[in-house]
Amino acid sequence: MKLFNFFAKPMQPWDERQPLVLWNNAQPWTIGDSFEGVQVFGDNGAGKSSTSAKLLAAAMLRAGYGGLVLTVKPEDTEQWRRNLAENGREADGVFFGSEDGGCFNFLDYELKHGARLGVGSKNATRILAELVNMAQHNAEGGDRFWQQSADMLIGHTLELMTAAEATPSMLLAREIIGDGPLSPDQAKDPQWRESSQCWQLLAQGKERAGDTHDYRMAEAYWMKEFPRLPEKTRQSIVATFTASVAHHFCSRIMHRMFGGGTTVSPEDIFGGKIVVVNLPVLDYHAAGRFASIVWKFCVQLALQRRAGRKRPVFIFSDESHYFITDYDHLFQTTARSARCATIYLTQNRSNYLAESPGSAGQHRVDSMCACLKTHILHQCSHEATRRAFADAIGKRRITQTSETRGFGRGKTTYSETEQLVDQYWVSPDAATRLKTGGPANQCQVTAIVTKAGKRFDGRPYLLAQYDQRNFEPSFWGSRTAVAIPLQKPKE
Repeated sequence: MKLFNFFAKPMQPWDERQPLVLWNNAQPWTIGDSFEGVQVFGDNGAGKSSTSAKLLAAAMLRAGYGGLVLTVKPEDTEQWRRNLAENGREADGVFFGSEDGGCFNFLDYELKHGARLGVGSKNATRILAELVNMAQHNAEGGDRFWQQSADMLIGHTLELMTAAEATPSMLLAREIIGDGPLSPDQAKDPQWRESSQCWQLLAQGKERAGDTHDYRMAEAYWMKEFPRLPEKTRQSIVATFTASVAHHFCSRIMHRMFGGGTTVSPEDIFGGKIVVVNLPVLDYHAAGRFASIVWKFCVQLALQRRAGRKRPVFIFSDESHYFITDYDHLFQTTARSARCATIYLTQNRSNYLAESPGSAGQHRVDSMCACLKTHILHQCSHEATRRAFADAIGKRRITQTSETRGFGRGKTTYSETEQLVDQYWVSPDAATRLKTGGPANQCQVTAIVTKAGKRFDGRPYLLAQYDQRNFEPSFWGSRTAVAIPLQKPKE
C-alpha cells in the first residue's frame, strides 16, 4: 500500500471530491465544483443542449442528486424523460403539470415554515412580491410606492388566512381583496359584513388568534387602513397584485395545482426525486413562468433551512433568463453550504439584462454570473458575452518580439526589440470558431470551459471536445465523459 493511500481520508457518499465529469476524459470536475454553480452560454444551434446540458444532467443523475427542472419548450419535458431513463433514474421522476395530478400549495408550505420559525408570512410574501416585481418589470424602482403597498396588501392577506386557519390559495387571496371594505362606513355596515369573505375571515381569525400581534396588524389594515385609501390609489394597489400576478393562479387548472392539499414539495427533492415543472413557458406563458419561479424560490428557501451535509440537489434551467429573480445572486453565495448545484443555460448575457434592466439589474446579473463559478462557452456571436468571458479568465504577460527592417545605401538593416505585453488567455473572438455539431462537423462540438481558481494543465481554461452521439468513455475515447459509470439494473 502506498503511503499517501494509507493516510488518505476515504470518500463518504456524495463526498465533494468525487469526480462527476472528466473533461476530455482526463480533467476532473467534482461534486464540490458543482455546488459552485454552472453558467453555459452559446447561440441557438451551438450544441449546448445536446452536449453540456446532457452531460451535466447525466453526471448528477448518476451521482444520486435530487433535482428541480424548469421548462420553457414542450420538448424539454420529453428530453428529461429520456435523461432519467438513460441514467437509471426513471423511477425518481415526478412530472408536475396540468395532467399529472400533483399539487404544491406553496403558500401553505411557506406559511407553516414561517410559523415554526417565528417569521409569520414573510417568506410567502417575499415570493409573491418577487412575482409582482417581475410583472411590473421595474428594477429601477420608479414605482416603488406601488410595490411596497402591494407587499403590505399581500402580507396582511396572508396573515388573515393564517389567523382564520383557512387553506391558503391565490383564489382565496383574490376573494379577500375583492371583498375588502371600500370605506370606513362600509366596514361597519352589517350587510357588507354578512356577504364579505374578508369580514368572515376576520371574525374567524379574531376567535382563533385575536390576541396575536399578526392578527391585530391584519385587522387594523383591513378595517382602518385599506378603507381609508383614496379610491384610485386603492385600485392601483389591488391591480398591482391581482391583475399582474394572482389571476394567473386562479384558473381551474392552476388552482388545483397550487391551491389544494400538497402532494409534492421540496422535501421530495431532498429525498432524491427529480421534479420536472411540466408547465413550459411557450405553452402556459406567464402562468408557466410564475409557476416555475415559485418552485425555484421555494426550493432555494428550503435549502437554506436544511441542516447537515445531506443529499446534493440541483436546480436546472435551459433558457434560464425566463426564471431569474433578484434572489438568485443572494442564494448563490450560500449554495455550496446548501449543497445545491445551479445549472443555467442561455444564449448570452443580454438575455439576463433584458429581464433585469437598469443599473441595479446590471449589478445583479454581474453578481449572479460571478457567483456561478464554472462557465462553459459554446459558439457565440454575442460580442459582449464573449468579451466578458475573456475578461473573467484574464490575461497573461508575455514577451512580444517586434522586427524592424530598413533600406538605405544599398543595404538592408534589421533589428529586433522585445517588450512585455498583456494578452488574453482566450481571445474574445475565439468562440466564433467553435464547432457546433451536426453532420457538417461529424457530430463534434467544442466549448471553452473555465472554473474560477482551477487550472487545466497549467492554464485557466480548457477546450472541451464533445461528441453529440454519446457520453460513455468507451465510445468517445479521448472526448468528454461522465465520470460515474451507469449502474447496471439489479436482476
